[in-house]
Amino acid sequence: MKNDKILSGLIAGIMGAIVQTIVTYLLHQMHLSNIHYLQLAGDLFLHAEDAKGFSGFLVGLFADLTIGSIWGIIFAIMYPYLKMDNAWLIKSIGFGLFLWVVGIGLLERTLHIYPPLERSPSANLSLLLGSVLYALIASWCLKKTMIKT
Repeated sequence: MKNDKILSGLIAGIMGAIVQTIVTYLLHQMHLSNIHYLQLAGDLFLHAEDAKGFSGFLVGLFADLTIGSIWGIIFAIMYPYLKMDNAWLIKSIGFGLFLWVVGIGLLERTLHIYPPLERSPSANLSLLLGSVLYALIASWCLKKTMIKT
């Protein structure tokens, strides 16, 4: 696995997505946010009213893990070029901020997935925290599984 960037990225992305999803889901359940990553991912495939039930939960879960694995593979390919041995924590946070701006900001607005005005400021902070946690976990997994280059 140490030579396989795709597999390393896949696993790192899934691990990061699991942590990010659990944290944002818990914040949603505690009424600190009005959205979580399962809703965002599920809205790629379902209408908002269809995403509420158990099947919507499953669609959101699979979509979220798939999106996480795709970003993990991209991160694994970029990893050697980012020189992650130096200041990996700061660089990981930077990657998380990049994901938040690109994934939650630009792509979501372009694809009209979830109207930004329906999200509270605390929801945006929750998604920011989730993105940073995703990147930290994925980076840590890649640090442990990839050969130093």
